[in-house]
Amino acid sequence: MSALGDLRFAFRLLARAPIAAIVSVATLGLGVAAPTAVFTLVDTLFLRPLPVVRSAEELVAVRSVHVSEPGRLRPLAWADFVDLADSRGAFAGLVASAECDLALGSGGSAERISGLAVSTNYFSLLGVVPEVGRFFSKGDDSLPVAVLGNDLWVRRFASDPHVVGSPITLNGRILTIVGIAPSGFRGTDRLAHREIWLPLGAYSDVATGVVVPFTGRRDREQEWLLAVGRLRPGAEVGQAQAELDVLSAKLSSAFPATHSERGYRAVPLADLAFGPDGRAAIRALILRLAAITLLVLVVAIVNLAGFFLARAANRRREIAIRLGLGATRGRLLRQLAIEGLGLGALGAATGVLIVGAALPLVARLHLPAEVALQGIAVSGRALGFSVLTAGLGSLAFSLVPLLAWRTQLAPSLRGAAQRTGRRRLGWHELLVVLQLAFALPLLAAAGFLIRTVANLRAVDPGFRPEAVLVFSIDLAPARYSAAQGAAFYAALESKLRHLPGVEGATMISALPIMGSDLSVDLSVEPADSPAPDGSGAQRPAIRHVLVGNDYFQATGISFRRGRDFDSGDLGISPPVAIINESAARRLWPGRDPLGRRLRLVQTDTPFEVIGVVSDTTFAALREAPTPVLYLAHAQAEKSFIGALLAPGMTILVRGSGGVLPAFDSMRASVGALDPRLPVFRVTTLASLLAVSMRAETQAAVLYGLLAAMAIALALLGLFGALERWITEREREIGIRIACGATPRAVGGLVLGQCALLIGVGSVFGLAPAPWLGRSIGPHLFGVPANDPGVWVSSVAFLGGCAFLISFAHARRAVRIDPVRVLRRE
Repeated sequence: MSALGDLRFAFRLLARAPIAAIVSVATLGLGVAAPTAVFTLVDTLFLRPLPVVRSAEELVAVRSVHVSEPGRLRPLAWADFVDLADSRGAFAGLVASAECDLALGSGGSAERISGLAVSTNYFSLLGVVPEVGRFFSKGDDSLPVAVLGNDLWVRRFASDPHVVGSPITLNGRILTIVGIAPSGFRGTDRLAHREIWLPLGAYSDVATGVVVPFTGRRDREQEWLLAVGRLRPGAEVGQAQAELDVLSAKLSSAFPATHSERGYRAVPLADLAFGPDGRAAIRALILRLAAITLLVLVVAIVNLAGFFLARAANRRREIAIRLGLGATRGRLLRQLAIEGLGLGALGAATGVLIVGAALPLVARLHLPAEVALQGIAVSGRALGFSVLTAGLGSLAFSLVPLLAWRTQLAPSLRGAAQRTGRRRLGWHELLVVLQLAFALPLLAAAGFLIRTVANLRAVDPGFRPEAVLVFSIDLAPARYSAAQGAAFYAALESKLRHLPGVEGATMISALPIMGSDLSVDLSVEPADSPAPDGSGAQRPAIRHVLVGNDYFQATGISFRRGRDFDSGDLGISPPVAIINESAARRLWPGRDPLGRRLRLVQTDTPFEVIGVVSDTTFAALREAPTPVLYLAHAQAEKSFIGALLAPGMTILVRGSGGVLPAFDSMRASVGALDPRLPVFRVTTLASLLAVSMRAETQAAVLYGLLAAMAIALALLGLFGALERWITEREREIGIRIACGATPRAVGGLVLGQCALLIGVGSVFGLAPAPWLGRSIGPHLFGVPANDPGVWVSSVAFLGGCAFLISFAHARRAVRIDPVRVLRRE
């Protein structure tokens, strides 16, 4: 018989037992799908080269390092980059870049986009060819020109090639479009979604933000440029690092004031493709996922082994006849191998289909770094991985039945292969024990994470997030003065409060659940709280934000004592501040803080405390209450930090009756005051609260899905093992019933077998408890690692599901007809 004939015979065998075949293919497909999905993620993040970029493996990131923080990679100063670019050596060339947020357009159609200011050799060094037009040349360094990203070109300009040469407004400045980047090009950073590029020479004129550090080509003070170099053919990173060390020594000698503790480091770009710590974090995540999916695959393979062992037992007579007719074991080996490969092909196809359907979910996984995965797809490598995994697994276990055929021919022909009841755990039962043992840790991990999510949701954030719409505005592109900015926001608050369906409107520089880590040193006024040495040198670090009037009322933050900011707290009025309870305990423990004064170290004018409010979460639900200082936005000029935070504010609008107000009318209100200003990051406060625990929620869902998959596979294995156990003991059970055994006693045999499997499987499943605690312990909240309650609940849940399956088998055993069984004998 040819190989094609063997394949047809294999599929006929599967068709004779369709339920078993479907279960086996589904089992293998589920087992292969999980590791294939993880491999697809690995392939997308690490194995595929940067899109469009030529020979990305030759690219090296160049960063500055300081002796005081050797592990921290910093940007370069402009003059240092110029010296590095001129030295060349191991580098064929270097490029520099600096990110900037830009307001695109005006007249009511403004939107906020992410841009990158680059040296004019940026595109040529990366080996990128424009889709339309041209890229920057040396003469463009200080010209108002721009290159559009392909996505922006399609979305904003409908892929019109004639847009090249047209003007474009960025942050109120008019630039000329000279080219369009090719589709898929994102630069050298996988984290970023750049939509436009402009020359570095135009950076200080166009870009705005907290600090615009461009101060000239000879500046060595401010480190703000990210540099990337391409190695010459044959050069290695070590050679480039040696040359950087030599240059660092020269610069240290020439500029001791700024460079005595400064050096440079060359790092393969792939190691920084996800940010300074992103690659390590993503690698750790993928290793955890790989370990989990390996468990799922093992459960599936073990289940598959049980399927082939069962087929081996059922085909003893067939194989014995074949051997009696002269078939060689080599011939049987080929037949079994083809059967296994055929099943593996079906399983691989099923796994790829499952992965294809699940990829949209994988693309939305919360990763430690925000990686753009919109283009994630099953590649040829991932497809090969799926086929190889399914093929090897099914092939290996398809040959296991050869061990069962090492028996005498005559007994096999007579069919005398039934087991007696003396052996409680055979190969099939041991396989089920392994499946249960692998499924239990996954179920426990899901339980720990579900408890964590429940505990986080029970945390009181200290404010009312219901029916609050939030959006952000940045006045920096419009280049408002401090007084103009305060007037704009005051007018906007007034407009929003008068809109239909609005109960209150206010603003803040950092939302309570997404607060920045910006903190300043405060010193308490010596007259209020002298230090023991009389110097008044109390300087606790404290977080602070700028807020608008009625902020606490709009967010539901309660006052403990004192008053809120009002219309009298203006820039010309004495500076005032509101603190939370944690700040009051930190600054004036056991005393009333009202009327006391505090002063920022960098600010001469003291602030009088006029109110104390309740604590809220600031940056995360996990954190303990932290001291927070609230300053009036109208008095931002009185704080050195005000000039940095005041231009960019987040607006909060509470709807009346618990219903979100209409956003279109709010956007119109902003446009009526200044059509140049884009409105961005539109969401709700409740959504931000949910996002703050998105990592824990999605981890719980992910572990829950994998645990459900493992449990389903284990229960399928248990179902098959009990089915086989009853079939092999049908004669014994019939005789017991004929001798007067009660239904309770007969059913107890099946339930006892099930209990034995669950008990042994649970014992082995509890073994990795210490490792699991160390692995997921740092991610838990409000539940101790290896909490006995979670493990007991997991065992009880798994046992309950198993007993539900065993009841059906017990019912079948009770209904065995002893007359039919004995007559068949």
